[in-house]
Amino acid sequence: MKEAYESMKFIRYGGLSALKQTHIKTKDEEYYHLPPKKKGFFAFPAGYVDTFLLTATWEPTNISNKSSWVYKEDGSKLSYEEYSKDKKFWIKYFKKLGIKDKNVYYSRESGYAFYLKPPRTFEYNGPLWHHLVYEVKPEMIWEKKGTWVKTSVEDYIKAFAINKHKYLREHHKTMAQFDDVSVKSLFKGKQDPYNCPMGFVKDELEVFIERL
Repeated sequence: MKEAYESMKFIRYGGLSALKQTHIKTKDEEYYHLPPKKKGFFAFPAGYVDTFLLTATWEPTNISNKSSWVYKEDGSKLSYEEYSKDKKFWIKYFKKLGIKDKNVYYSRESGYAFYLKPPRTFEYNGPLWHHLVYEVKPEMIWEKKGTWVKTSVEDYIKAFAINKHKYLREHHKTMAQFDDVSVKSLFKGKQDPYNCPMGFVKDELEVFIERL
């Protein structure tokens, strides 16, 4: 198995220790975002975070440790009902705590407010799992499971570059369909198909790392 020496910067919400995964693929189950291994953690390439994918494990009760409850001055938890009665007051209160209103969410089960903790940024140069199966050659793949393939970081970096170039071509085709100059101006100079108006969804860029 080839060692990878080129590193890449990743973003992780929560700790960097390998976690026991509770939802694992079975032979009859091919859900795209289920983990490929029983232990490890999910991350994103720096600059390509899909916050929608955090929602499955982002409540404070989850072992992932991605978030924390919002506590009022009396030590009790803030509810959405209280927040909705005086939004301006609570937005100022969040600011005092160093929290942005856009980073505050509400528990589906309890209705209490929580906020996402700042993510961790780290460099990594070991093996990882990813979804860019069509951008890697068969000889690059160390292991395969469902929609996941395991490769070196070096080969993931190459696959990521191919992936972006492919979608950039599609992005330009989309731009060419618009006659409106104001719409075209939104796309002008945009060279990243994931970070532009009407950009591609970032969920296929998630990676799974078994251990640091």
